Amino acid sequence: MSFNLPKRAKRLRQRDPEEEEAKKLAKKSQAQDTEVQGILDRKKQRREMDKELERMSALLKQDMFNTASDDIRTLDDHDDDDDDDSKPNKNEDDMMFDTMINVHKSTFNDDFMLDTSNESDDENGAEALREAARIFLGEDAQENIDMAISEANNTEVVETTEQWHQSFFRPGSKNIRQPRLISREEGIGEKEMLLSEMSATASGRTSLLQLGSMKDWHKSGWKCPSYVYQWLFEVVALELDKNAAKNALSTLFALWSLPGSKVETQLPYICKQRYIQVSTFKSILLAYDALPAALIEGVLSDPDSQDAEIHAKNAENYDGEHARHLPVSQLGWMIEALGFSVRLWSKAYTAYEIRYIVRLLVQLSLDETGYLVLHEIQIAIDNCLAGMKGATWETELKTVASDICDIVTSTKRQVHTLDCVRMISPRSHYFRRIIAVTCLERSLDQEVPGSVDYISTDQSLICQIHQIFMNKDGFFMKRGNMDFEECFVRLSMLDAAISVYDDEIRRDSQPVLEIADELHRIGLSIGTFKERF
Repeated sequence: MSFNLPKRAKRLRQRDPEEEEAKKLAKKSQAQDTEVQGILDRKKQRREMDKELERMSALLKQDMFNTASDDIRTLDDHDDDDDDDSKPNKNEDDMMFDTMINVHKSTFNDDFMLDTSNESDDENGAEALREAARIFLGEDAQENIDMAISEANNTEVVETTEQWHQSFFRPGSKNIRQPRLISREEGIGEKEMLLSEMSATASGRTSLLQLGSMKDWHKSGWKCPSYVYQWLFEVVALELDKNAAKNALSTLFALWSLPGSKVETQLPYICKQRYIQVSTFKSILLAYDALPAALIEGVLSDPDSQDAEIHAKNAENYDGEHARHLPVSQLGWMIEALGFSVRLWSKAYTAYEIRYIVRLLVQLSLDETGYLVLHEIQIAIDNCLAGMKGATWETELKTVASDICDIVTSTKRQVHTLDCVRMISPRSHYFRRIIAVTCLERSLDQEVPGSVDYISTDQSLICQIHQIFMNKDGFFMKRGNMDFEECFVRLSMLDAAISVYDDEIRRDSQPVLEIADELHRIGLSIGTFKERF
């Protein structure tokens, strides 16, 4: 039995256009979120790898230090054994006294970091090679080696990459003057007279700082005059005996920390009494034979006449027999002390003075010798940034970044200014970004004059970077004949400018994704990417 039922008509459900559009937008938004998250994950992974590399580097340095310490200890033990053989009746008190003296007389050797090969070394090497050929090889082989050496000597060596260091100091040995204690105050007491007398000779300075008398005076309520702080700072930087210099650094920190409460130490007159003057810092740089061009736009009222006067004073104690390399360890201690001075006694400095100090520290980091104390420079810069006023520090850092780009014009050098700024605080983080943004702006302005005027500073940094990057006549959009070395430099600046703030990258995800797409195309054009990252 069959039933002939009518077929049920199909009901076609009409889709809601708004609902479809919402689904598309949600799908697109989800895809963008996934893509942005991928970028953030890669940046996070790279940060973790950088931290791991830094940790391994620190472990390696510590291992090298421990090995060197063990070697020195072994040598000291060997020397002690020799002394014991020669003086078998030495008692324990004498041995302890000798140990204290040996610790006090520990030596520092900065020269090994500054020594470079010279032409005489090359000539000696060539002569040794010829002598070896004469002994072990036949006449034909000797002639071939002589010809090869002659050709090598006559061949002009062309550097393939630009040297990124920018000199801050003149090269060679220095005739560094001795520290001077100059009293400019009336009513000198007995302690000040004793300081003046003992500071006149190297042995007197060494004894005074070794005994720690100034620390004891300060604990008992002695008001250390401002000129004594300047003198201690000079001893840290200029003293020939590095142990005395280190004792001066310890004394300086002790005088800064004792006595008085936190409220008392913030009083303006105490800041003025204890801070290291910019003129003192500048006089030491000149004593280190800094290039006058590196110190332009100084804070002094008449820089040219002041510099000439300082150079004349430095010449008073010049002695050719005591010429030496620039003392790297003392340079680092001096920079460390200056940074703490700005942080502790920021009320004593003007905004212009702090900007000037930061700029000089950045320039120092590009010098071959200054780069050896990069860690101290990084900490000092962060301390200086902490000393800036809360209401104006962003504007101050923009001014410093602009000054740096005026002095360091090569992009291959500009990118290395980023090395001296560690991202250990929000201010140093911002400073590193603003240096990179300013460098990118200057480069674009050279390529497309006047284009930077149309970039609004009221928008976020990422949006500013997006405008710089997307300029159709700029470096990144003209890929016909791209300089790959310059591309590496610009991308390093771009990475520093965008930075690592996840919230900011998510907020400005659209400009970030557009930059990422263009970078992908650049990568494909030079063969670095085979698939979408």
